[in-house]
Amino acid sequence: MDEATQEQIPAVLNPEDILSRLQAMRHSCGPSEDALIGFLLDNPEVSSHATIHSLSHAAFVSPATIIRTCKRAGYQGFKDFKRAMLLACAARNAQLTEMQEGILPQDSVNVIVQKVTARTIRAVEDTARLVSLSSLMTCSQLILTRARIGIFGIGESQLVAQDLKAKLLRINLTCNAEADWHNQLLIAKNMTETDLAIAISYSGMTPETANCAHEAHRRGASVIAITSEPVSSRLAKESDVTLQTVRTEPEVRSGALTSRMSQLQVVDMLYTVCINTDRDRLTKIIIANSIKKQSDAASAVS
Repeated sequence: MDEATQEQIPAVLNPEDILSRLQAMRHSCGPSEDALIGFLLDNPEVSSHATIHSLSHAAFVSPATIIRTCKRAGYQGFKDFKRAMLLACAARNAQLTEMQEGILPQDSVNVIVQKVTARTIRAVEDTARLVSLSSLMTCSQLILTRARIGIFGIGESQLVAQDLKAKLLRINLTCNAEADWHNQLLIAKNMTETDLAIAISYSGMTPETANCAHEAHRRGASVIAITSEPVSSRLAKESDVTLQTVRTEPEVRSGALTSRMSQLQVVDMLYTVCINTDRDRLTKIIIANSIKKQSDAASAVS
């Protein structure tokens, strides 16, 4: 697709929006709808070619549940919904092929820049659609009212943890984000009901991070999970509140590319909501904590 054609297509018509929308709907749906959405997300190819009766039989839900879910997702009926699923599967398969191939040997620097930029923009847009506004508010209140904050993450997620720690220190919050996992576990085990754990994991299945969340929860601390799997992952089950990031990386990754951008975006959203919740007081703290650069000091003297 050329650039001119892309500009003519509104973002809301992105065919893969249906997959993001279904994932987001799981936060507020009943057991039957949740079972159906889980089946649709796990078997999108099957769902895109099924009849309403065969889908009902395969997902163990009633046709009425299917129709209701289609309408909640913004479609007039099952026919429109199935067409959107078919387009989503085609788009996802094309993306998966591109992700598996990665940057090709013949790609110019310009093509590499375009590929990385396109993936990043898509991750940012999808994150904005997926994140729960009520969860952001709940998490900001937890951050601002808990005595101590422990931030947990391994590998690339540890970089995001360090970024969040730096932000929270700017507003004079007591927090820690140890790089060593054993120290992370010790922090989790020393938490109490007055503390808050923030656990970051792309898959939600990183055992070290999930173990820290479990230990913190077991000791009465509140737990926030930042993950792309906000329902079924082990980390989600150990948390009180989840903030969802996009799931765009293949199972075997050469590096956390778009997933890290999504995590950082959620951290930025969360920090900004915190600032805006107590704007006057926290702004004064930020100003007081700002470190003057040498050139600023020299200007002040002169």
